[in-house]
Amino acid sequence: VQITSALYHTWSEIEHDIIYKAGADRDKLETLGLDEIEKSFEKVMSEHIEQAAIHFDHIFKKHKEILQAGQLFFSDYLNDIKKASNNDELVSFLDITANFSHKKPMECIQMVEATAALKPIEPKVIGEFGTEKIFGKETATVLEKCIEILKRYHIRYSDVPKVLELLYKLSQRTEPSVSEHAIKGVEELVSYNGVFIEKYKTIYPQIQTLKFLKDLSVNDRNKNPKFVSVALREILSTGTEAHFMSKADQMTFQSGALNPNDNLIKLRREAIEFTTEVLKKTKIPKDRKELARVLSSALYTPMSTPASDELIQMLVEDSKIILKILRDVIFLKGKVKDYVLALEVEEELNRLLRSEKFDTEESKKFYEDLQKDLEFGVFCTLVGDIRKYKTPDEDWGVAEKRRSEEIDALVEKTIEADLDLWSKRLKEYTKPMQGGVIDEWQYASLREFIARLTRVKPKIASLLFERAIKENSSLASLEFVTTFL
Repeated sequence: VQITSALYHTWSEIEHDIIYKAGADRDKLETLGLDEIEKSFEKVMSEHIEQAAIHFDHIFKKHKEILQAGQLFFSDYLNDIKKASNNDELVSFLDITANFSHKKPMECIQMVEATAALKPIEPKVIGEFGTEKIFGKETATVLEKCIEILKRYHIRYSDVPKVLELLYKLSQRTEPSVSEHAIKGVEELVSYNGVFIEKYKTIYPQIQTLKFLKDLSVNDRNKNPKFVSVALREILSTGTEAHFMSKADQMTFQSGALNPNDNLIKLRREAIEFTTEVLKKTKIPKDRKELARVLSSALYTPMSTPASDELIQMLVEDSKIILKILRDVIFLKGKVKDYVLALEVEEELNRLLRSEKFDTEESKKFYEDLQKDLEFGVFCTLVGDIRKYKTPDEDWGVAEKRRSEEIDALVEKTIEADLDLWSKRLKEYTKPMQGGVIDEWQYASLREFIARLTRVKPKIASLLFERAIKENSSLASLEFVTTFL
């Protein structure tokens, strides 16, 4: 502050002496260029003196921050965190920690770990507005700040196993905002960072993540399926992304495609094998569907950049392995046993068959076998998105017309003698909606089937309706009851 004042004072003294104390020489100066001197003074002020003042102010604030950080980092900071009386105090600790995370990464991780281990502290009252009390920071805010620190480049790569452990624990918190932030943190940690790969020539974070997942017990995996599926999806992705400050006021984003090598191929095969193991042990339909999607997404090329021939070849070889795995999970003795997964995979097969590179014998045979299963065909007619229903060479209008005709054919074939069959079918078809496995809007065709059945064959519709109510089956949920009525 004193230096800045001295600069301003010096400028003012010189400017006053030259401009306002010209005396007898003033006319000469004005004639020969006093105005140019005035402009030079203004330029010095705007480009140098004021800029210097701004920089000095920044240095002063930075110095103050460093002193505050020094008091924190070079003290018994873990004990200070444990003794914090309120969340606002914890957030102030974490704010200082975040600003110096690149200088003290291990200490920052220790602080986050200590903070996350604290028992929740009720927000303190910081004021009143009329009869209403105003509260300070909540525990969720503290934990979100912890996650923001863990997401920082210098932190997340400094100790990958420890950061994974902390994010895993935080992703299990009951506060939705905290668990969602933690899952996002996992995505950023496990995604392939182009800057990191270029600098260190390694995929260490992804290797460590797969090891971490394998070391989890089956019970821990089941308690946190979202964490597992998100981490596996990132390991099996094929693109790289990175953002960094290229200048003080400029953020640069990069995206690209992975370059296959022995380490990457080995990691992907291990990840595919592990995903298969988890899928086979998972009983909850929604989680099984998500794991099947993880395997399918492993065959996608990056959206924003061309894929090399080597990358395509790696994916083609992986597709043979993945399709065999999905076939084993979906089929039993040549018949589709898991309609939900089959519906998902059929869409992926549609995509693969539209690509010349992935139009392999394995994908063709898989798709043909799905089409041959008549019972699965009935399910596809009544359940699912039209985008998944259409064949690779079929346009929307033809697909919609075909589905409508197939619904009419099913109504025509429905007879009272097959009441048990239809009751069982519709019960099984609608069950995934209750578990959130298939969204309600994907049952539009089934509701249309019920509507047409009640108009054409009201007696059969009534019997199906009565049985659904009596058995309290998923067909008796509001969405279908209103259609019956």
